[in-house]
Amino acid sequence: MADPRKAKRTILKNFLQSDPGLPSSSACSSDESFGLNNSSPMKSNHSFLSAGAVSPARSSAASSYAMSPWSNASACPSPWTSMQSPLHSPHLTPLLDGRSYGCVATMVRQEGHVYALAVSGDGLLYTGSEGENIRVWKHPTFHEYGCFRAGNGSVKALLIARDYVFSAHHDQKIRVWYRPRKDSGAGRRVCTLPTMKDRIQSSMNPKNYVQVRRHHSALWIKHVDAISCLAYNEEQGVLYSGSCDKTVKVWRTRDWKCVESIVAHDDAVNSVAVAADGLLFTGSADSTVKVWAQIPGKAKAKHVVRQTLSVQQSAAVNALALSTDGAILYSGSADGAVNVWEREKPIYMNSILQHAGTLRGHRLAVLCLATVKNLLLSGSADKTIQIWRRDHISGFHSCLAVLQGHSGPVKSIAATVHVSISRGFLVYSGSMDRSVKAWWVEDDDSSPNRYATYYPTNPVLSPTWVQEKLT
Repeated sequence: MADPRKAKRTILKNFLQSDPGLPSSSACSSDESFGLNNSSPMKSNHSFLSAGAVSPARSSAASSYAMSPWSNASACPSPWTSMQSPLHSPHLTPLLDGRSYGCVATMVRQEGHVYALAVSGDGLLYTGSEGENIRVWKHPTFHEYGCFRAGNGSVKALLIARDYVFSAHHDQKIRVWYRPRKDSGAGRRVCTLPTMKDRIQSSMNPKNYVQVRRHHSALWIKHVDAISCLAYNEEQGVLYSGSCDKTVKVWRTRDWKCVESIVAHDDAVNSVAVAADGLLFTGSADSTVKVWAQIPGKAKAKHVVRQTLSVQQSAAVNALALSTDGAILYSGSADGAVNVWEREKPIYMNSILQHAGTLRGHRLAVLCLATVKNLLLSGSADKTIQIWRRDHISGFHSCLAVLQGHSGPVKSIAATVHVSISRGFLVYSGSMDRSVKAWWVEDDDSSPNRYATYYPTNPVLSPTWVQEKLT
């Protein structure tokens, strides 16, 4: 008689090998291991230099495969061109020639696009690209500070929350990293979502399978297409992930379990954002923005649609961003417009959002948005970044500057006010031209003569069509 334990092991082995969403033994070793990439870097065909930057020659031999769960930048050969940043000096006036904004540093990959950026309050910049590693940089000096071995799949989104770094990947998985020290570039992988344990346990119950397309089903806790965006609700300890499979997954960070799957839109979910009061916003290629709220008084709170936002002749929504006070929602569209949605006052969970206007300045699709203080930053496929200022009293927006320097679409953008340099802050932009640029922008709240120095358009960084539009 056959051993029943052996039969169970055989069934489990067949299950692991048959499910394409689960890695094989060799794939699992690269996906779950904490080793570092030991491939030697390729030679760069060309590089871009910022004003005042120096490009030292750099070569690194392949290191031995390290099994430590703590990443080490020196053991992870870099595909980036290393440059010295002029930001070590607090005197930026000679560098920018008296301008109130400008590019101060550039980092270039030798291959692959830059898809995601995230900046922490402790002076670290994280970059995700087509490569399988997440690079960590110390700003404002822009020295390469560490490396996370992310495994297979290009990095599509990055998010920093407390002591954790979340990375979303093209292989339909989310990787969670723990930062032991906030001033360190090292990171330890905590888990990959969904975890192997949850996938195996869920697979035993046929009710956990949902139909994703004709003649094909998958576990409801798994994304079945590339993950495009992440958002985190710190108050509730909940992570949201949006995907091209039209769904939004809700992950409980206490035990790293998927607690809800929302069929959010009729097309790919391109962006998610969450307000401090728990209100969830999702933007999609179906040209709509949906507002979601949890049903109060339920043991297992589920999200329901409170409102659907759209405008006439609307295009696909590529990016969302909330103002720092949570009163305004910005949505960037494929037609180059940024729509402004304002919440009713006083702001509460059932507040209705109303269309407050449209910001038009980009010629091509808006791909990314970010807010800092009373400023909105928008990156576009027209290779430019526009800075919009919202007046505290009237609420009107005005275009303050257009940053031009990328040779490809601007895919991601981030900003920090924690690095104070000459009364300004830093803006980071990642582009399809394989580069990450750092821009210094004067802080209008701290400038003694902001109306004279901040509003004029820079004739060097602003293209002609923008100058004509603003004059």
